[in-house]
Amino acid sequence: MKKPAVILCVVMMPALLYSKFLMSLVMIGLFLLALLDISWKPFSFKINPQLLDNLKSFSQNWLYLSFTLFFFLVLLTGIVTDDWFSFLTKLRIKLPFLILPFAFWCLPRFTKRDFLGILYALLLTLTIESFFIVGNFIINFEELYAGMKVGKPIPTPMHHIRFSLLCVVGVIAGWELWREGFYSIKKWEQWLIKGMTVYMVLFIHFLSVRSGWLSLYAALGYLMAEYIISHRKWLLGVAALIGAVSLPLLAINTIPSVKMKVQYMLYDWEQSRKGQSDYYSDSQRLVSYKLGMEIGKENPVLGVGYGDVKAAIEEKYVLSYPDFEKRIAPHNQFIYTWAGSGIVGVILLLAAFFTPFFYKKYRQFPILVAFYLAILCSFLPENTLESAIGIAIFLVFSLMFINYRE
Repeated sequence: MKKPAVILCVVMMPALLYSKFLMSLVMIGLFLLALLDISWKPFSFKINPQLLDNLKSFSQNWLYLSFTLFFFLVLLTGIVTDDWFSFLTKLRIKLPFLILPFAFWCLPRFTKRDFLGILYALLLTLTIESFFIVGNFIINFEELYAGMKVGKPIPTPMHHIRFSLLCVVGVIAGWELWREGFYSIKKWEQWLIKGMTVYMVLFIHFLSVRSGWLSLYAALGYLMAEYIISHRKWLLGVAALIGAVSLPLLAINTIPSVKMKVQYMLYDWEQSRKGQSDYYSDSQRLVSYKLGMEIGKENPVLGVGYGDVKAAIEEKYVLSYPDFEKRIAPHNQFIYTWAGSGIVGVILLLAAFFTPFFYKKYRQFPILVAFYLAILCSFLPENTLESAIGIAIFLVFSLMFINYRE
């Protein structure tokens, strides 16, 4: 079972970028590995004879079980939902939270080489894709640079905010590969890995997605601090502090996309201060926060129901901002959860998210902590867990890290 699982996880890395369909097939494949007892030579399959035992042991494991809370906090709001079509759509998107924890619980634990090989596949995939993105930017420089002046993002194979978050995960992967001295075939790959990791840090700056910058500095800051303290590299700590201050300043003055993003952000804030905010992204985002909080305050216990968030926010726009360019959903995971499922949902969200850190061995696993910091930072400007890609990034890597740590 382990070898097919590793292959599926490797396939998941490009699937996250290029194909939601393939991503779904990989998830289904991992679930089937838990349900079925498969023989490959000759090929045959039957129901796993240990299925009932696995279900029983899974139901007693609070860590893996906690991930299913993300599904049940949506299911719970069915009692207050009016728009059942939207509700069932939301429930379908959250279905991986119900099946993947059980799948990873049943899988054999990854070896170090298996685990690092999957991270290597991610880093390679992101590096190759980044070359195409940079090349396209250079070829269409005038058009894309002009678009950045009015707040348009650099084109990426998926939503630019999710893509930047995945790139941060790629940097975390590169850190672990670097630290472990991993190579697949030849030892010179260690230098390739170091080069790709540093390059991806610069590439995230080039993408100019502020939530990506926030996640990157939170994750790298933690990893550097943990390494410096655990290895007592105090001189390195001073150098890292100087680098943390100088790198953003250097990026602003040397990378055109970063410079333009900062200029646009300052212009956006100035227009918002003047009350001229109808068509500026930051102002729209702040309005979505405000309206989402209003919905939460009006429905504090169970919210309006996940299926009714869209209708409720549209109604708020019509009443308060009839001429405003609408952001349908509050772009903050906590506010969205409050609007959709009330304080009960927020408690379930926090409980599910932080459960791994009640266990010492996960608190002391640096890349898992860095990954969670990156995801937590993404919750502030985005509703990360309300999209299939966001869910896949969070769930697949969380479960993979936890599986390996065990």
